[in-house]
Amino acid sequence: MNNKKIFAEYMTTIGELFDKEITPTIRKIYWKILEPFSDEDCEKAFNQIIATCKFFPKPVEFLEILRGRSEDDSTRAWILVDEAMRKHGNYSSLDFGEPKIHRIVEMLGGWDYLGTLIEEEWKWKRKEFESLYQAIKRPDGPDRVIGICEKANEPRGFESPKLISLAEKKQKLLK
Repeated sequence: MNNKKIFAEYMTTIGELFDKEITPTIRKIYWKILEPFSDEDCEKAFNQIIATCKFFPKPVEFLEILRGRSEDDSTRAWILVDEAMRKHGNYSSLDFGEPKIHRIVEMLGGWDYLGTLIEEEWKWKRKEFESLYQAIKRPDGPDRVIGICEKANEPRGFESPKLISLAEKKQKLLK
């Protein structure tokens, strides 16, 4: 979590809801626990705790919620990658609407390489992809994954084929 103002507001809210004094030490501990996670995920965790907890949450409860969400997100991202490979193959360049996915695909050898894997290898790439997705906190990366056609055409000065955008599909999958 980066936004200290939102963090402070939520800590004050749960302190009031659960009749608990939020001391500087408590604030510091919860800040350290939440710091590696995105603001969006932390806000969702706070809202879930507000809606479901009967007692003031322990740090481990935040971690369980946040890690569970991270696992769900990594699975959804993999489903998007898997469906894209099966539907479009590795010849097309794709925009998944999430640079983090593009970055992980490149870390795994690139879109063209992933398309050469047999089904048995593909299962292991899923585990690797999901682990990387959960481990990477900064969501930066390239604006697309580059397919075989674009990779072959670019050095020759040919026009790149149409980029396939999956950002809309990603949004539907997240819902």
